[in-house]
Amino acid sequence: MLDLPITYFLSVLCFACALLLGLLRLNKPWGVPYVAVVLTVAAWYLIEPLESADTFQFNFDQDDVQTAFGSVALFFIALAIVTPWLADKFTPKRVVRFLDEAYISAEHVLLVAAGLWLVLLAYGVARMGGDVFGALFPSNGRAGGQMWGRAAAAAAGPDAFIVSTASYVYSLTLASFGVVLVLVRRNAYRVIAIILILISWPYAFLQGSRNVTLSIVVPGVICYLLFSRRTILARCLVAVLSFVAMDLAMKVIIFYRNLGFENVNLSEAQNAQHLGLNMASELVYSVEFLREGLLQLGYGKRYLFELANVIPRAIWPDKPLLGVDYAMARGFSANFKGNFNPDLGVFATISTGVIGQAVLNFGALLGPIAAAILMGSWAALLARFNAQGTPLRRCLFLVGLGLTFNLGRDITLLVLWPMVFGYIGVRIFEQHQIWRIRMMAFRVGRQHSQDRLSGLKKGGFPAHRS
Repeated sequence: MLDLPITYFLSVLCFACALLLGLLRLNKPWGVPYVAVVLTVAAWYLIEPLESADTFQFNFDQDDVQTAFGSVALFFIALAIVTPWLADKFTPKRVVRFLDEAYISAEHVLLVAAGLWLVLLAYGVARMGGDVFGALFPSNGRAGGQMWGRAAAAAAGPDAFIVSTASYVYSLTLASFGVVLVLVRRNAYRVIAIILILISWPYAFLQGSRNVTLSIVVPGVICYLLFSRRTILARCLVAVLSFVAMDLAMKVIIFYRNLGFENVNLSEAQNAQHLGLNMASELVYSVEFLREGLLQLGYGKRYLFELANVIPRAIWPDKPLLGVDYAMARGFSANFKGNFNPDLGVFATISTGVIGQAVLNFGALLGPIAAAILMGSWAALLARFNAQGTPLRRCLFLVGLGLTFNLGRDITLLVLWPMVFGYIGVRIFEQHQIWRIRMMAFRVGRQHSQDRLSGLKKGGFPAHRS
């Protein structure tokens, strides 16, 4: 640890100051999402150097390591500056009237989510050839079939966008069950939510992806911690138990996802190591590849490629493949000869990390500032949903918090799709509610006019002020 560069310790200091700012502002709508972003980046970038200090000392050029952690420190400084300002711009200054009209109870949200889940499950079971048990409990993990499984990139076929959309919305509905379990006030609906969780959540663990598992489970846990009426002691106990349970679940997923979960041995899984928290080393690689000329600055092009993911490959067959050039530079292509032809293909893709991604776009100085603006905007958007306060908007807020940790690997629509589809769904439900209420008011007004006219025909007199 003592051999780490001075910029690492500077980044730790900046992290501590940024975290303290968030803890002092937890009463603000942006406080919680801001703290979530700070902790996310710290987990991805500050833990690995403590566990693998020798890697940074002997495997990399020390100037590159120094530059990389300088970028991390700059990110924390920029995030602390821009987030409060962005949150002030995003947070509504007054209650939006249409939200009062569009209010939908948590009980109604649960019923809608349950109906949507059944529709998606039916589609998934059809893709599994009618195997309901295999769809709900894919116990073979990645070694077996799953209802949302498909090939990657161009080999995925014309229905790839539909399957991907269904998988993201399916994860969104599963996450909503945990949220509404806390928000509903009637015991009957709590029982329904618990039953749905017991039936549907095993899929989250057995499908073998830690990111999907976190995005489904974490929103419900956070909802309990923030909005439950239980005592502080009870919520702290739940937080500790949830952390221990999720830590074990992540180890089980890592250990058995390629083998299957039929014969899980918890004592074996306890010895598994958490893999993938290595964005610090990927950041150093990014700095090194730019310095050596293996990769060129994208000037925002890499972010545009992420946005292009919204276009189905059936419409745009030559849509850019994400991260291929970086994976090839890292040596994950059997045909790599210094030629970044995407047709060569790679046998694995590598996440560059939220800061590494920005560095590859704008360099080691402007990149961290760009990443801070994007993540600060994310925190401000979540703050807006939190401030709006309806059950639907709070669901968006909590689902977003659940996705925040995954954004530490890359800012990409591949992570944000549940939020995108969730927002579209919320707006549809709100507009439907507004239309229904206004139609009811129109009918009541029309009936009142007819009754008044009927009274006049019978010889009555309209009421008037003297």
